[in-house]
Amino acid sequence: MICKIQGFAPFVILLLALSCILGSCSAEQQNRVPKAVNGVIDLRKWDFQDNGIIRLDGLWDFRYGEFLSSHGFDSVRDRYFIKVPRAWKGYHLRSEKLPGTGYSSYRLKVLLNRGPQQLALKIPGAGCAYTLFVNDSLIARNGIPGRTKAETRPEFAPLVTLLPPGSDTISIVVRVSNFNFWKGGLWYSIGLGLAKDIKRSRERAMVLEFFLCGAFIFMMIYLFTLFLFRRQEKPALFFSIFLLLSVIRSLVTGEQFLVSLFPGIPWELIVRLDFLSFYLLLPFAVYYINSHFRKAFPKPVLLLTTLVAAAMSLLTCVTPVSFSSSLVIYMELYSLGLLVYTFVVVLRATVQRQDSAAIILTGYTLMFLAAINEVLFDNYIVNTFNSLPYGFLLLFFSQAALFSRKFSREFNQIEEMSSELKTTHDHLERINKSLVSLDESKTEFLHLISHEVRTPLNGILGFTQLLKEELQSSEFSHVIDEMNTSATRLETFSKAALLLTEMQAQSGFVKEPVWIKQLVGETISEMQDALQPKKLVIHQEGNALETEIQGDCALLKIALKCLIGNAIRYSPYEGIIAISVNLQKESLLCTVQDQGAGFPEGIPEKINLYLTYMDKQYSGTVGFDLALVKLIIDAHEGSIVTGNNPDSPGAFIRLIFYL
Repeated sequence: MICKIQGFAPFVILLLALSCILGSCSAEQQNRVPKAVNGVIDLRKWDFQDNGIIRLDGLWDFRYGEFLSSHGFDSVRDRYFIKVPRAWKGYHLRSEKLPGTGYSSYRLKVLLNRGPQQLALKIPGAGCAYTLFVNDSLIARNGIPGRTKAETRPEFAPLVTLLPPGSDTISIVVRVSNFNFWKGGLWYSIGLGLAKDIKRSRERAMVLEFFLCGAFIFMMIYLFTLFLFRRQEKPALFFSIFLLLSVIRSLVTGEQFLVSLFPGIPWELIVRLDFLSFYLLLPFAVYYINSHFRKAFPKPVLLLTTLVAAAMSLLTCVTPVSFSSSLVIYMELYSLGLLVYTFVVVLRATVQRQDSAAIILTGYTLMFLAAINEVLFDNYIVNTFNSLPYGFLLLFFSQAALFSRKFSREFNQIEEMSSELKTTHDHLERINKSLVSLDESKTEFLHLISHEVRTPLNGILGFTQLLKEELQSSEFSHVIDEMNTSATRLETFSKAALLLTEMQAQSGFVKEPVWIKQLVGETISEMQDALQPKKLVIHQEGNALETEIQGDCALLKIALKCLIGNAIRYSPYEGIIAISVNLQKESLLCTVQDQGAGFPEGIPEKINLYLTYMDKQYSGTVGFDLALVKLIIDAHEGSIVTGNNPDSPGAFIRLIFYL
């Protein structure tokens, strides 16, 4: 059963439960492992061979405001003890609360059952400079501890040092000074064990951090390159920046590889990089989650996180480390709240079964637990270990699995689409072959029809001419004229159809320059006999009669004859036919106008259907003239526009040639 979580109380309960779990683990470990009591830790029963490295945690001798040797601790009258690891800030000494700055001395006596094995100390570091003595012999140091800020040079780097041979009782004295950070002291546990175990432990930590940095860098480059080629992949961009910040953080924390690479690098720069990488991780982690689940975060939350991170980053850059470091605790508290809120967002997305939510929840939960432990560990609430690198590692693997799954699904979709496209392409190829075959059949059929029609037409034309000569005074002479005109039109169409089919069979025709004035003049001259019965007149006009176009002169003459013949057919007695040739932009417009009744309403829009009209009524028959003109103009890659004259009776048909 899935329950919806409401209110803030469950978050607090969850946090307390995690704290109790981590605390109980720490308490159980404390019951098994010896601890320092009143400045002494008894390890005479501790087998370093079987039990491994031990942390020298517990109550150490402590003197604030003094640099003492081991003998100096023995000579003081009052003894004070402080828990290690922890900072001395807030520690009550002589009923006074200590500040975060100053200098102090720590001492721990270690009772050993020393054998022939070589022992070593692993010192993670102290805040912010220290010297470490064993039996009053200096064996390790970080920076230069001093009694004033001017005398102190801070440094922070993990060290491994061998213990000198000697008695079964050793006295470890650490002198620590801090004038550059908000809290000073022995922040982390000092480890004691066999030299080989200490060395192996440090090598494991170095290998882990090297692996993290290398994996993060390769993944970061891959995701950022992916974003450059696919700008819609915002999750890849945000996670690549998240990985970059994680690499920077790995270099300045833990084993401090940046210090090893650049020994002279300023301590303040290391600290600032540490803080900046932590602050900037938060908004990009939120943006990354929000890019997966649209509108998962309200805009105020996104804006607040961005502003908080920007403000803290700015303060880190422009203020002294001693001040900016005091603000870290507040950012840690804010990050805890944001982590809990983000956890609920991802959990809700998982409950709603959103895509990839379960994988993100798995990685985020592991990172969430590691981050909580880190905050509790840094503030000495639990004594576990630095878990953040492991949290980063687990988050990295989960997100790598997420991107691998996503890209695998996209590749599968691409393969499926490619297969479908191939199937569609094959189907279209088959259809295209069928169309080509049909087109060839149509061409052959038209060619055959043209040849078959021309033979009887020639006979009909010959017979009608003879009948016309014999029956000039007969009442059937007008019938013979109509028969002759119809046969002539059919012959013209047959010739043009034959020409077009031959052109199509030859994949086009050779275009040559055609002088428009000559084309129009010759066509009008050949149409004079057709003008006489109605005493029609043809007027030429326009500004482009002297223009040349590319085309076939014989076909263009046939098209123009069809248009003039159509105008003659529907022009009134003693009417005027106008032929105008004009240039408009990059087109030549050749328009034929008559003074007839014009097109019936709706007919001009159907020119692509090769329709014409007869008298004032649309007959629905296919008109040979316009069909033929359409074929010829299409062959010349032109177009036809038809319509009625706007200011006078009649219609126009306009041929458009694109120059």
